[in-house]
Amino acid sequence: MNIAKEIPNNFITVENPDHPFTYDGPDRLLSSKDGLIAIFEIRENEKNNSNKLFSRVTNSIIAYPSFTKMILLLDSKNEPSNSILKFGKYYFKEFLELKDLKKSNLLIQDKESDYKLKNIKHIQKRIFSMQSKVQDDNVKYIEKNNFEIKNFSMDNSFKEKAKYFDRLSHRSVTTRANIYEFQEQYFAIKKLSKSTSDLKELKPYYEFAINSEFDIDNGVPHFNYIKKKVLNLSEIPISRFDPFKPIRVASLFGWYISNSDSRYQLEERISKFKK
Repeated sequence: MNIAKEIPNNFITVENPDHPFTYDGPDRLLSSKDGLIAIFEIRENEKNNSNKLFSRVTNSIIAYPSFTKMILLLDSKNEPSNSILKFGKYYFKEFLELKDLKKSNLLIQDKESDYKLKNIKHIQKRIFSMQSKVQDDNVKYIEKNNFEIKNFSMDNSFKEKAKYFDRLSHRSVTTRANIYEFQEQYFAIKKLSKSTSDLKELKPYYEFAINSEFDIDNGVPHFNYIKKKVLNLSEIPISRFDPFKPIRVASLFGWYISNSDSRYQLEERISKFKK
């Protein structure tokens, strides 16, 4: 799609914007003196798995300013699934076609109610309060420990992988990532590789936290409580242009980082924290 031609000249456009608290956000960000518009397009891997799309929208709703308009750009060559059409209304302000972008000035001037903005800000404050505490602890842990590849002992606690209730299909779904639930705690194990970026490798762990603990209704994020979660890593994850980003985003979703060799050490890592 030739999007640039349809965007009014008074907007600054950023493709694939890199936000410090999003692992994978909107495809484009439009900015003017009146506000922000985050544009999402349906990617190939999101056609048959709309949770992939909704997860990155959720991350963006949490991270971006409360007044940001979340927009899904439709493409006649890439029809949205029934699931996206049915549930997208809870996540997006509007579904737009390419020609509709000419009306971006009218869209951005359509202000949300003070009540809705207040709700978003309140939830964001709660989430980032948690994030700062988890991140502070992760930083202290990393400073005190030399990360190395360990022979992790898989005891009976790791028989079954963790599940979450998929609101789209109304059924319980087992995660494909190495995440296990034991006594209302999540234990995750990941050996990072050299061939893929650490941020991309940790994406399933970010997505699991979103799918299991966060929900969006009318563009407002919600969560009841965040379970204790510990992510055991073979090394400290980094990002090329923002080295600390993988840890920062993990902390946003409540993951405590560890470099341990047993479940008992993982439990000790998070035993002092309340749910």
